[in-house]
Amino acid sequence: LTLAAAKAKAKADRDALVAEYKKAHATSVHGRTKQRAQQKHARDRDEARSFLEDMARSERHRQRQHAATLARLEGLCGKACPETAVVSKALAAGPKPQVAAAEPVAKKDDVQAN
Repeated sequence: LTLAAAKAKAKADRDALVAEYKKAHATSVHGRTKQRAQQKHARDRDEARSFLEDMARSERHRQRQHAATLARLEGLCGKACPETAVVSKALAAGPKPQVAAAEPVAKKDDVQAN
C-alpha cells in the first residue's frame, strides 16, 4: 500500500464510523428540542386539566355545603321561611358560569396621513 492509499482507506473507515454513529444516534439537537417542547406542552395540558378538575371538585363541594345549609334551615324554620327560599333558589340556579369579561375595543375613526 502506498501512503496515499493508506490515508484514503483511513479516511473512508473514519467516515463510515461517523455515519454509523450518526445513524445510531439519529436524534438531532432540533429533535431533542422539539421533544422537550412536546413534553412541556403535555405537562402544561395536564396541569390545566388538573386545575379545572380541582375547580369542579370545589364547586361540587360548595353545592353540597349549600344543600346541607338548606336542610338545616328547613329543619329550623320550615320551607316557608324567606331565608330558605333564598338558599333553595340559589341551589336550583346552580353554579354561575366562569366567564372572563373583556373590555370592548373602541374604534378610532381618525386616520392620519403618513
